[in-house]
Amino acid sequence: MHWGHERVTLPPPEARVLARKFAEAGAALVVGHGPHVVQGCERIGETAVYYSLGDAVFDRGDVADRDWGVALYAEHDSGGWRWRHEPFAIPAGVHVPALETEGGRPAQFAARSAILADEPAYRRAFNEQATRGFLAQQIRTTVRLIRKAGGRGLVEKVRGLRGRHLRLLAHTFLRNTR
Repeated sequence: MHWGHERVTLPPPEARVLARKFAEAGAALVVGHGPHVVQGCERIGETAVYYSLGDAVFDRGDVADRDWGVALYAEHDSGGWRWRHEPFAIPAGVHVPALETEGGRPAQFAARSAILADEPAYRRAFNEQATRGFLAQQIRTTVRLIRKAGGRGLVEKVRGLRGRHLRLLAHTFLRNTR
């Protein structure tokens, strides 16, 4: 699934709702991508859900939190599905992923997964991270478009906003003006 908000290390609530629907429909494994950073995983019944495996395709080793990913190995045989995951580093400028079995990345992935089990903590962390990152990103792109094309740039930006962007922008505005 393509879901999530760029550079936010927790899945949005709507992705978790959709993952539950896939689990209820009988999916054994759900794998997401889209935010360009690693997000956690969780089990929903018998279904394993990996919200985002990171950004192994793009060489962004110098951008915060985009210098690693998670490799997912899945296989099916007469015994059913089995899967395992391993974090890997993506060194800046080299872009040759290297597995990391020790150190900080496995612990970061475990922490991102563990918070999903604590709904209030997950909601607080997601709201803070999404609003901070999303709002800053929207301000940067809007300023860039206005500098480039003036009023037409602002109109272009507004036309390009999707429903989920508008919801998050409204949430961010309301949260930060209280």
